[in-house]
Amino acid sequence: MTDETGMLKTDPEFRRLIFPVSREEYAALEDRILQDGCRHPVTVWYGYIIQGFEIYEICTARHLAFEIKHINFRVREEVISMICREELSSRCLPENQRRYLIGKRYHADIVIGAHNAAGTDQFRERIRRELSKSKKLYESSAGLTKQRLAGEYHLSLCSVARYAAYARGIDYIASVKPRMADQIL
Repeated sequence: MTDETGMLKTDPEFRRLIFPVSREEYAALEDRILQDGCRHPVTVWYGYIIQGFEIYEICTARHLAFEIKHINFRVREEVISMICREELSSRCLPENQRRYLIGKRYHADIVIGAHNAAGTDQFRERIRRELSKSKKLYESSAGLTKQRLAGEYHLSLCSVARYAAYARGIDYIASVKPRMADQIL
């Protein structure tokens, strides 16, 4: 392990997007790591773990070496979108978790679309005259994103809108009572 591995942080929002593995899967992963070593890297964005939470947990508890893979995204929403996309494509999820991820991806993708259209990101300061332009770009991006996700996940436009509202509700609950949000999901 390098000095960098001790400085990794966990963002509760990122962690909520990656649903924990079962106890059996965790035990099997731990056995594989102990037998063969850590073969998969822990993916990190600006010091925050975005993939490989279990690997990080096992390796730090056992003082085992592991690799860190840095991802360079401009905005937080790109990380959220990537996590949602990966989770939705790689795992068989319960319906409530699937709906949450689609809703989270929708919210992230419309922000990304508006940033791309405006040529800005979270690090650039906006001036007042750009704000009205940004609102139009955001609304335009929302409609296109809804159509794209509806096609990608074989849903109606109304379902995407409902999942977006569901995700927003879960996030609100998480801001008040994080454990309750985890129990719902």
